[in-house]
Amino acid sequence: MRTVGAALTFAVWLVGIPVALALVAGWPVPSTLPTGREILDALSQPDLLTEQNFLKTAAGLVWLMWGLSVAYTAYVLAAVARPRQRRIPVPRLVRRVVTGLVGSISVAATGQAAAIAAPAVTAPAAPELELPNQVAAEPQPSTDPAAGSTPTAQSSPTPYRVVRGDTLWDLAEDRLGDGQRWDDIYDLNKGRRQPDGQALRDPDLIQPGWRLMIPSAPAEDVTPTPTSPKESTEDPRPTPPEPPTPAQAAPTPSAHAEARRDVHVTRTDDEGVELSDGSWIPWTLVGGLATVTAAVWAQRRRRYSGKDAENLPTMPAPALVAIDRVAARDRKQHSDDRRVPADSSATSSMPLSGVSALVGDGGLGVARSALVATLAVASTDHTELRGEVVTDRASLVAMLGPAAGVLGGWARLHVAADVYEAAGILETRLLHRARILESQTSEEPPPPLLFICAAPQQPDRGRLSAILDQGRPLGASALLLGEWSADETITVSSDGTVRGSDGRPPSRLAVLTVRAANEAINALREAQTGETAGAPASVDLVPLVAPRALEAATAAPAIVAVSAADQPAAKARLRVLGSPGIDDITEPGRPLRAKALEVAVLLACHPDGLTTRDIGEHVEPDAKLKQADERVHTNVSNLRQVFGRAAGKRSDAYVVRTSGRYRLDRVSVDVDLWELRDLLRNAATANHGKRRRLLEAACELYTEPLAASSLYDWIQPHREAVRRWGTEAHLQLGELLLAEDPAAASALLDKAIKLDRFNEALYRLAMRARHALNDTDSVDTLLRALARALAEIDAKPAQEITQLARQLQAR
Repeated sequence: MRTVGAALTFAVWLVGIPVALALVAGWPVPSTLPTGREILDALSQPDLLTEQNFLKTAAGLVWLMWGLSVAYTAYVLAAVARPRQRRIPVPRLVRRVVTGLVGSISVAATGQAAAIAAPAVTAPAAPELELPNQVAAEPQPSTDPAAGSTPTAQSSPTPYRVVRGDTLWDLAEDRLGDGQRWDDIYDLNKGRRQPDGQALRDPDLIQPGWRLMIPSAPAEDVTPTPTSPKESTEDPRPTPPEPPTPAQAAPTPSAHAEARRDVHVTRTDDEGVELSDGSWIPWTLVGGLATVTAAVWAQRRRRYSGKDAENLPTMPAPALVAIDRVAARDRKQHSDDRRVPADSSATSSMPLSGVSALVGDGGLGVARSALVATLAVASTDHTELRGEVVTDRASLVAMLGPAAGVLGGWARLHVAADVYEAAGILETRLLHRARILESQTSEEPPPPLLFICAAPQQPDRGRLSAILDQGRPLGASALLLGEWSADETITVSSDGTVRGSDGRPPSRLAVLTVRAANEAINALREAQTGETAGAPASVDLVPLVAPRALEAATAAPAIVAVSAADQPAAKARLRVLGSPGIDDITEPGRPLRAKALEVAVLLACHPDGLTTRDIGEHVEPDAKLKQADERVHTNVSNLRQVFGRAAGKRSDAYVVRTSGRYRLDRVSVDVDLWELRDLLRNAATANHGKRRRLLEAACELYTEPLAASSLYDWIQPHREAVRRWGTEAHLQLGELLLAEDPAAASALLDKAIKLDRFNEALYRLAMRARHALNDTDSVDTLLRALARALAEIDAKPAQEITQLARQLQAR
């Protein structure tokens, strides 16, 4: 009945309205067009406001609305028939008037038909009201097998957190399937108060961290046809070849948009840092986690053996990268009044001691942050004790999710099968602490020993309370997940806020999401044990050498031939090893901008070039996209000018743009980093004599790290990759010199150790060089120097290097 009613309504609207208007009011187009004089005379008549004129005016308006609706319907049908052809934008007022008119007529007609066909009911159900300013909960999958997977026009809006780079057009394309529906998102969120206190007023200005409501997926410019629960309507918009499954019903973001959605800092204040995933971290814990990131890099330097240079170092997890960057910026911008303490103690961010029971939406988030903060506490100069956590498997899974199943434990994290076994481990660790502290005279408080588990049942509470009471002087404390005594139970909201009692102001505890906690724990494990939890994506940096199986096919980079007329008088020299800069600037002019120099270093690390947007993401991460693009173009222009002051002005040199990517022109620019790379590539396939000369040149070139004096946010993985190049050059040359000239090998390796004092491979080779010179005392000196360096990352020399030192001293 509804389908028949809709068809009849459409026919009446398309044919009946113009026929009725023609019969009642006449045809709207006059036989002859009136002149200007006739129009003025008609408007000046005293009886202008008559009933007949009102009827003619109303008829004209109806004719106009009918014509617009017919034209817009034809427009929609053409878009459905040819979906790939670009559509001409339709004014929003026209679209709203027409869709409102057609939709109202259709709903009225089909509603009347449904009312005629519907059976009688005993009591009408109360309609469900939707509050416009209420944040909708996340939709849950339907359990009704008869429910279709296509969203209806009455679907509730879904919340979305804005990330950097989002626009309303992109959100409409990603979430609604049509970028022209950006105004639907704007209308739904206009004036809505956002977390930072602002409100959406300008459709071209949305801020990261804002929470927008996204309307339902069906396009508003299509006439809706209500259906019964057992019927489904065909979407008049173009459909994909295969219909989506219920789990895929909501539009999914494009790959480009998905790439932008990563963990980043959305807000900072004097108290802490908020991440885009919902984590809130106080500055003390920010400093502790930044120290962990530095220890991860040191562990990777320690493990590098010089045999896998093609495997580039990788960035730590996104949450750790975001925390490390915000800590570096704080140190740079607040040199006199840092918010990150110079000697951050991670546990100082946790104002919990003794026994605390956590309830509320933020309880698990606080427990995760306490777990991470405790594991991040390093040993002190006066004791070998470290921060430790004892927990059971079920509690660990509750905090970290499925990833806890493969996490396992290490020296700092003790995971028991159940709470009873965990209490036994806690007793054992307390006895171990008591023995160590008895033999030490330090007055410093011992590092924390945190016990985390679900609140035990009544019979086990007495035993746990007794253990914790005895262990409190030894640094023991407990976080219980669930109700405990009233005095020790804390209700935590999802953002970590704890309401004060007895008139005290509310406080805020650190909160970590499951993702951020897992990333932090994996980094802690790598920093403390050297074991990696996974293989993150490689950094986009040209590899040092091809895989060993392809070494024979490796050739020197091709040189682009140019005519004598185009050959520059001199090539500009970009220096990025050590303090970056451009050599031999002789001509007067504008100075080199700091950001332009950063662009030069970035392009040196990416010989194949980068797009404007990619450069902006690296160099201007806090600017709006359009503003970042403009700054990139300005800095590239400045870079070209300064190159010209050093090697002569040229219009098509130094920094060129091809296929939408900026790159340094190898014909007109020399880069010391590229020279180092080419030396090592060629040394990999050269004979003995030539190989030694190439390696000597490489070792002379690498005397400082990449951009040593710069604090670029993106530089660390590239710096570590180039450090590996330098380490490999010294290791290979040291092996060659060891048999021919042990003294030269020893001097070379002493220089290499100053460049990378965590690398155990350099110490091993240096010990062999000292032994070849019959200087066995220096072998022990090297071992002690390595132990002091590794103590900074709370590590010890590997057993193999200790055994090698003992063997060399015994010979």
